[in-house]
Amino acid sequence: MPPAPARNRPRLAGVQLDVRILRSAVWLAAALGVQAQDGVVRPEFAAYQIGPTRGWLWPGQMFTIYGKNLGPEQSCVRNAGPFLPDGPNTPEQLAEVERVLPLQLCGVRVLLDEEPVPLIYVSVGQINFVVSGSRQFGEKVMMRVVRTGASSIPVSVKFGPERMWLYQEQATYAGMPVWVRLYNVSAGKRPVELPFGIPMMWPCPHIEVKFNDAPLPELTIKSPPRQISYSGNPCPSPQVPDRQTLAGRIPLHLRYRMDRPGTYFARYVPGSGLFGGKPTTAETQWTTVEVKPGTEEQRRKWLLAQAASAPTDREGLLYDFLPSIFGYGDSATLPIALKYLYHPDASVSAATAEYLRDYYAASELIPALHRIEQQRGTNRNVDRLLSDLGEKPAKR
Repeated sequence: MPPAPARNRPRLAGVQLDVRILRSAVWLAAALGVQAQDGVVRPEFAAYQIGPTRGWLWPGQMFTIYGKNLGPEQSCVRNAGPFLPDGPNTPEQLAEVERVLPLQLCGVRVLLDEEPVPLIYVSVGQINFVVSGSRQFGEKVMMRVVRTGASSIPVSVKFGPERMWLYQEQATYAGMPVWVRLYNVSAGKRPVELPFGIPMMWPCPHIEVKFNDAPLPELTIKSPPRQISYSGNPCPSPQVPDRQTLAGRIPLHLRYRMDRPGTYFARYVPGSGLFGGKPTTAETQWTTVEVKPGTEEQRRKWLLAQAASAPTDREGLLYDFLPSIFGYGDSATLPIALKYLYHPDASVSAATAEYLRDYYAASELIPALHRIEQQRGTNRNVDRLLSDLGEKPAKR
């Protein structure tokens, strides 16, 4: 049932009431009262039992409810045709699945804001349903299962991916770091962190960049590791820093060569999500990133100033200083960066090693590593990096 026009909605003590919600609440209270009197077992489920997103719905895709007393003991199933449960589906596929699938199957209906949705499968412990791509919902919807007149308790679920906002953090010059900030509009207290640097192999969430109406190619690793092993999240990203001023910042120059002045365009792409699952965030619109003309001398002076005033705390180094100076692989950065291989914080020294491997060729990096060991002594991080590059570490 569509929502009543605003002029037909009653007002009580200055609060506007939605007729649809009011009628639903009255009907449900009566229905539950009848159930209690007749001893009818009602369907039961919770938001976290809606898979695969634990209570988060998107239009045009299939979802599954797990629970108790959801349907008959003998399961019922219908053919969804060419519909792809995980998407993407064309408008024609979505229109076809809405045409052929029933809104009630074996006495079971699933209601989103009192609107029935197409059903594929129902059983006592599981329901597979499709969220229509042609109906509009708010950011949250009330969901319930009705089986032969017995209704579950309404459950509130999120609808649609979280909305994101991408913007350039500050003015920059060619040869300088290019920082943007990604802000979660739907849940501002939960910043989205993306992998810093060059991607390895997984279609992780990232920022796309284009220049002169053409996609900007991604940088490639100068010295790929000899062995690659993954465990846990295939899209690793830095932990959210405690300092909120550092959260949500993305260094674009670590992934793209942005050393030409002009207007670039960037947008956030959520990727495939964890282990190929549905992403929980939405793609952003293209936003402009302005890069002003700069010179090598300007960068050299900037690097010296950065080195002289480098932060001493872990978060300042990991989330600002190190990602700012790397990316261009220039000889002026190398001696500044090498000393952080000796930093007492293991996360700082490990990040430094990764940046050095990614942005400097082995032919340039190996001699520099030998020189720093001669100056400062042997170091486990340096030895490990030399070994990764196929070079024997210095004898202790």
